[in-house]
Amino acid sequence: MPPNSSAPTPSPAIDPQNPWLGLASFTEETRAYFHGRDEEVAELGRRVQRKLLTILFGQSGLGKTSILRAGIVPRLRPEGYCPVYVRLDYGRESPPPSEQIKQAILRATRDAGVWTQPGVSAQGESLWEFLHHRDDILRDRTGRALIPLLIFDQFE
Repeated sequence: MPPNSSAPTPSPAIDPQNPWLGLASFTEETRAYFHGRDEEVAELGRRVQRKLLTILFGQSGLGKTSILRAGIVPRLRPEGYCPVYVRLDYGRESPPPSEQIKQAILRATRDAGVWTQPGVSAQGESLWEFLHHRDDILRDRTGRALIPLLIFDQFE
């Protein structure tokens, strides 16, 4: 799977008899087995809702990706957030980071709902322009407005 893919890495087999993923991260699908981080998830969820930018950083292996995918996203999705996972690929053949971000947004939002002004973005526009189409609102199938939540994981 390419590094900039928004799809989570497949998890090893997990069930009540074997609830451990080893070095793999927990995901929305395996969140039932993600325990012990409730306070961190609640605090981070509140920060994400209050601030335009929230940064979670720490040493490798501490569970940051699991907190995001199995903790924050399932908590915020019912609140009207649409998670957009972004993992940039800096390979020579990869598109510029701004294009990778736009592609991740379009992929995630296409699965979540529809924009009120489809086709308003223009080829070659900057990321800033892409993110600032005023009156273009993402709506789910029931018509409820969704807030795209950009999650940059492995952003070293």
